[in-house]
Amino acid sequence: MFLKTVLADGTAEQTVIREMKARAAGARGDIEQIVRGVMADVQERGWDAVVEYAEKFDGKAPYIVEPSVLDAAYDACDPKLISALEKAAANIRDYHEQMLVKSWEWKRSAGETLGQTVRGLSRVGIYVPGGTAAYPSSVLMNAIPAKVITGLSVGGSMIGAVGFALLLNSIKVKKFWPFFLLGFFVAAYLNINMIGIALLAVICVAMYYYFKIADANA
Repeated sequence: MFLKTVLADGTAEQTVIREMKARAAGARGDIEQIVRGVMADVQERGWDAVVEYAEKFDGKAPYIVEPSVLDAAYDACDPKLISALEKAAANIRDYHEQMLVKSWEWKRSAGETLGQTVRGLSRVGIYVPGGTAAYPSSVLMNAIPAKVITGLSVGGSMIGAVGFALLLNSIKVKKFWPFFLLGFFVAAYLNINMIGIALLAVICVAMYYYFKIADANA
């Protein structure tokens, strides 16, 4: 197969571009129809359909790779390749950490709060081509950004949920009402988000029980 050279004169390249677009449009229509059929089949038959398509296209049913197999593959890998992949992983992680969109709040005036809340997905699936060649770069570029986003956002969401659960469980006890009122004061006037309030609540509870135990032992 030879590459076609096109002299850009204002007309020739436009003809080539139109031909490429027409070819892509035709291929895209066929692909979309096939994919829609596969998705509908999977939605209807579930895991059985997944296994069937995996055996048809990949030549093997889906399976879980045991940790011992991963460890053995790692031990058999060239140390130089491991070092290169670890360096690439660190670079990808550093880059995507700078791209994170963070939650923020703005107290514009009394009783008016604006902002945005960013939450990561709790679980994602990634696709790594594995036909006639291995693509470790695809694993790194798919998995690491997802891990960066999910690790930070889901962790923060869990902290807030735990703090709120403690609050709901404790509000029925009158001696905890000052902590409840303190939380509203902090939220309204100190511009601390829910995660910060939850952490403050955990610290207050820990200090309360610490001094309670100390008084009991005195």
